Amino acid sequence: MLSWSHVLQRIKEEIGFPFQYLEKSDEEIIDYCKRNALKKYDTYFPQKWRITIDSSDETIKVPNRTSEYYILDPEQKDIFGVTEFITDSGPLLMTGHPYIGAFTFGELENYSLMTNMANNTRLWSPFNYQTEFIYPNTIRITPKWGGRAVIEYERQNDLELTTINPDRAEHFVDLCLGMLLMMIGRIRKRYNPIQTPFGEIQISGDDMYNEGKEICDRILELFKSGSLPNVIFDRG
Repeated sequence: MLSWSHVLQRIKEEIGFPFQYLEKSDEEIIDYCKRNALKKYDTYFPQKWRITIDSSDETIKVPNRTSEYYILDPEQKDIFGVTEFITDSGPLLMTGHPYIGAFTFGELENYSLMTNMANNTRLWSPFNYQTEFIYPNTIRITPKWGGRAVIEYERQNDLELTTINPDRAEHFVDLCLGMLLMMIGRIRKRYNPIQTPFGEIQISGDDMYNEGKEICDRILELFKSGSLPNVIFDRG
């Protein structure tokens, strides 16, 4: 599992002086990555989460709104949007969906036909619910809905990196490295060359900034193109 100690070790190996000194402390580096690299990662790969809501629960109803409910994230993380609104089987049964599945090949034709008819009927019925996410944590459901449902939504990843997919861990580390190179490069641009008994030492802030930008551009292009290992998940 990825951790900040691993990220910090990689960064200091790449951009530290021989005695591992940087313009920022370890705590400042981690804080910078949380506020910038992790936030950028969330833009492309937020964590997906599900909760169950009940329309009779007064604690989640928005005052003076008949179709709006609060999404109460159990860990109080930032929510980016709602991806699915999953009701129980009641609405489908009301539009003619078979109560049980097909058990024989001969029943399959009729079952498929009834299922297709029920799904099409639902599109024009009062059970064709539409959702709208209202920042920071409200969902609007229309037409008027009642009962229990599951909401799948996207939220920020864990600040301690426990939710970073292992297949993307090294890409995330590279993103942190690239953004730190750019930040430290901007700082070192302001320095004059250092005079030592052994001669003048160039800080090379421009080179560091450009190297960091190349790394960031490469990683973000990977994120945008989706050319990363497939993520397999089970929709239960």
